[in-house]
Amino acid sequence: MVFCINKEKIAKVILWFLVLAWMVVIFCFSAQPAEVSDKTSKEVTKKIVKTTIEITHMDKNKDLDVDALVKKLDSFVRKAAHAYVFLVLGILVFLLTKIFRVSTFKTFLISFFCCVLYACSDETHQLFVHGRACRFSDILIDSTGALLGIGIASVCCYAVKKK
Repeated sequence: MVFCINKEKIAKVILWFLVLAWMVVIFCFSAQPAEVSDKTSKEVTKKIVKTTIEITHMDKNKDLDVDALVKKLDSFVRKAAHAYVFLVLGILVFLLTKIFRVSTFKTFLISFFCCVLYACSDETHQLFVHGRACRFSDILIDSTGALLGIGIASVCCYAVKKK
């Protein structure tokens, strides 16, 4: 018996899996109660600050208050994380949509619509999580991250197609 492996079908299955898996990752982050999310965010921000201090040799400055820097930067890091997870989702959804051989413009629109819809559902989900809220500003940040990811993916696909 001969098996015919269709690379396009395998790619579709893999991309569907990656998109759904990444949506689960986003869902799990959003399912964290506010206290857990805040603690995680502050730990990540602290690691970023400490690493930056080590790399730039600012640790020689004895007046440097790491906790004050963490407090100042934490909000930015949280918003950057929102944008990042949706940037990745944007790339994955774009690649998945692209494999169905839809025009680039339609691929762009479908991908963006799907990501914005998921951002809205993600923020709505947070209404039901202790201490979390639904923020329109987060939907805008998520959508901007997705748009950036879709843009990156479309430019990369265009560059690969030209070669």
